[in-house]
Amino acid sequence: MSWTNYFAGNNARKYQNVITYLNFANQAPGDNNFITHDQSNVQLYSTQADYQWKNDQWEIESGAKYSLVKTNSQLDFSDNENGQLQYRADKSNAFDYKEHNFGLYSSLSYNPGKWNFKAGLRAEKTDLEGIVSEPYEVNKNKYWKLFPTLYAQYTTGNNHQFGLSYGKRISRPSYSWLNPAKSYYNLFSYFQGDPKLKATIIHNLNFTYTWKEWNLDFYYRKEIYPSMEISFQEPSTNNLIYHFTNIEKGQAYGFSLYKNFQIKPWWSLSLSENVEHNENYFIGVDDLLYKNKIWNLSSDISTSFTLDKNSDWKLEIGHRYNSPSIQGTFRISGSSTAYLVMNKKFFNKKLDGSLFFNDIFKTSKEKISTKYANQDNYFLDYRDTQSISVSLKFNFGNQSVKNARTIKKAEEQDRL
Repeated sequence: MSWTNYFAGNNARKYQNVITYLNFANQAPGDNNFITHDQSNVQLYSTQADYQWKNDQWEIESGAKYSLVKTNSQLDFSDNENGQLQYRADKSNAFDYKEHNFGLYSSLSYNPGKWNFKAGLRAEKTDLEGIVSEPYEVNKNKYWKLFPTLYAQYTTGNNHQFGLSYGKRISRPSYSWLNPAKSYYNLFSYFQGDPKLKATIIHNLNFTYTWKEWNLDFYYRKEIYPSMEISFQEPSTNNLIYHFTNIEKGQAYGFSLYKNFQIKPWWSLSLSENVEHNENYFIGVDDLLYKNKIWNLSSDISTSFTLDKNSDWKLEIGHRYNSPSIQGTFRISGSSTAYLVMNKKFFNKKLDGSLFFNDIFKTSKEKISTKYANQDNYFLDYRDTQSISVSLKFNFGNQSVKNARTIKKAEEQDRL
């Protein structure tokens, strides 16, 4: 039996001072200046109790979890629309959000030999409330959801493994995506969250095959109300709005392949490939249902060298490639990136040193476009991913002593 408690807090402050120079036909040149102060505070607490029992063939797991999340956000906006910098209440916003989650789960595993079976069920109750100041609105929602899982695996006499599984899970949005305050990129473009965001329900069906480090996974995925960023033009105000919201549904099917080749004792090659057909269904600005679909390839090839076994001196060089993809209304161009990772230990392996060089050739640039009905816009995105990082970690005490259990961070922290 185990009992785990977790608390985390996140305080953030952002400041913007943006000047837009204007030079339109038949108008005198001018400029616009706006300033934003954005503050947010997130606090989360979770407590979880787990029970486990097993023997040679059977295993039972069960538990309960409760979590509480509170967020407070304040955006103050000022601009010089009237000739001098003034506070604008209509573009400022305060947002308070509170969420309670309570869950129960249980699973049963049976391993008679060549067969391995597992079945589980999780029940979750969610109670949430969001309060928006401008315009004033209170959003409340309560719901119960059930999440079953089923799994079966068969291993042949020569170690061929076949597996079939089904799982239903929930994906809740990040807390910042619930905030409806407008975050302005410039005078004519801003990002806005959605306080009415729904959690995404995901159904996964997988058939797997494994043999001698060959790993194949054929899958189908269905998403109900997936949440994502989409864009739309507002001709009356000349605004391009990026809105994080739910679309109607999404589904994908494909297969993934992974293989590690041990070429020499000191040299290995890893291959990871994924081919997928993806479909997104969304309601357009004209209230019609649209389908965005594409075949996509994701590839990651890397090679690793052991330069010195005694000091765990290792070097890895890799390349990732993503073919064109989709996201709601977006069509995203292909991109690629090369990376280098080096690790070495010093002083009897008490000091760990690592070097990471990402996006070596600065190639992870994308064009994100939207084109349907009367919508026709795009932007070029480079997330400044080219970076070099060096890290050092010193291990004190007896290195042969290992912790029996590592406390994992709560799932809610991934939503910060």
